[in-house]
Amino acid sequence: TKRPVYSPRNAAIQKANDDLQKQKEEAELKALDDENTKRTLLTKTQTTSGSAPRSEDGELIIKRREVHSGRAISVSTVEWSVAEKTAVPTSALEGFMWDKEAEVDRFRERVPLPNLLSQVKVSMMDPGSSKPRDWIGPILQSADAANGKFVIIPECKRMEPTMGSLRKRYNIPKLVKQFTQAGAPAISINCDGVLFGGTLEDITAAREAASSAAVAMSTEDGVIAPPVLASDLILYPYQLYKLRLAGADAISLVAGSLSNKDLLYLTKIAKSLQLQVVISVSTKVQIQKVMNSLDKGSFAALSVTNRDMETFGFDENGSQAISLLESSELAELKEKHGDDLPVFAEGRVGLINHEGDSSAYIQKLKEAGAFGAFVGSGLAKKKEGM
Repeated sequence: TKRPVYSPRNAAIQKANDDLQKQKEEAELKALDDENTKRTLLTKTQTTSGSAPRSEDGELIIKRREVHSGRAISVSTVEWSVAEKTAVPTSALEGFMWDKEAEVDRFRERVPLPNLLSQVKVSMMDPGSSKPRDWIGPILQSADAANGKFVIIPECKRMEPTMGSLRKRYNIPKLVKQFTQAGAPAISINCDGVLFGGTLEDITAAREAASSAAVAMSTEDGVIAPPVLASDLILYPYQLYKLRLAGADAISLVAGSLSNKDLLYLTKIAKSLQLQVVISVSTKVQIQKVMNSLDKGSFAALSVTNRDMETFGFDENGSQAISLLESSELAELKEKHGDDLPVFAEGRVGLINHEGDSSAYIQKLKEAGAFGAFVGSGLAKKKEGM
């Protein structure tokens, strides 16, 4: 009759295997939920002191963190100095920078800079260790292959300060695998732990997941694992060394948080580490800063953002990015750095509706000269069905 023969023993083994697999999956989901809860609790909400002061050119005036502030108290005949955080940041960016400085101080306590430099030197000399890959190259190739197609760079981030958690379960390997299978030429990973709930381990996990997915998809023509951009608020070379060890291929610098001198210095350090640089700007003044501070070829791409650095909210209609793309300042920068410099847009791309259609806004960005866009919240919300 060719009917399968029922075996109580085989049935029991199969049930035991199914139960074991179910327990394993439940444990993995619980671990993800626990990590999401932990990262959510660790992130901070920025509290500001009101309207932020600005310079004559309209830029936010940023003060660095107070380290040795305190007040004196007397106990019996002994006077003590008690540390007290009395300063309140005047903008979300300033508060973000203060918290980031404190985070870097904690990293330095665990691994002093000389030790970290030694680790980086060993890694760079070790032929078996992973090396930074070309980040912008696959993006340019993707655009060329599609005759100037608008390139979407997916961004993975756990949280958004103005929106909260973006996904029910934030699974970096799973997301990166999906983006790799979908043909993403490169990926951005937000590894900031202050506002976005990220970690340095996210960079390592993303690189490994992209490589594994590319190997599984390998054909005769070959499949290139998408390189990884580490998105963070970088203020010190120390952070660049950590990102190099974590496996980043490129890093982002926020022009509004850096002086001309710091922007130049960090770009040079990144180049010495073979890390490509993407610079994010939110104003025309910052575009001029980039143009005046950096030489041609010192950074791989520019990104214009819809984010308001005073509140960390977004320009809801997306006009900020459009204005920057169409500005004379950007045209002047491209004259100096080359008309082929890739310029991306970021900030609610995929969520902003232009004439009732989110794709219409993307078309408007392309017409304004954008080469592509970083899309994080837009992909997350569509994936979650929101």
